[in-house]
Amino acid sequence: MQLTAPPFCFLAQNRARIATAKRLRAGPPSLILFSLDVMTVRVITLVLCVVAVSACDKLQHFYHAEPWKWSAAGVSETKRRGEIICGAIDAYHAKTGKYPSELRELQPEFLREIPQPTVGYKRWQYELLDQGTIYWLQVVASEFGPQLDKTSDRRRWQYMDDHGQRDI
Repeated sequence: MQLTAPPFCFLAQNRARIATAKRLRAGPPSLILFSLDVMTVRVITLVLCVVAVSACDKLQHFYHAEPWKWSAAGVSETKRRGEIICGAIDAYHAKTGKYPSELRELQPEFLREIPQPTVGYKRWQYELLDQGTIYWLQVVASEFGPQLDKTSDRRRWQYMDDHGQRDI
């Protein structure tokens, strides 16, 4: 028996099967390009999110202010500064017969500048209640953190933290 070379069409079919098997193992080119496109979009999205978060002033202010950390000295100093504001509000009320609609009305006659709190977000929230007959002064802070406030009818500061609410 003599060995002869296989016919040409058999070789061509074999080569086509081998090439197809190699392509299937490597994945079709369109699938590889699609995977690269998806990964590129994910990387770009991640980079944009990191840039947006790191540039966000509110997030940086929140992180650096550490509104969840209130020391006893910080609360005491904030209360002292709040008393200065309350004294000016009472003087305004004595002179005009009404409470100011916002703290800026106290400047410059009653206060040269409004002293800011040393705790929380280091800002005051001031509102008139009961049709302007009562004022409410509060330190702006996280809704889940400590609270410090005073109203004109209560005349005492109230402090609320994890241990409950108490007059201070």
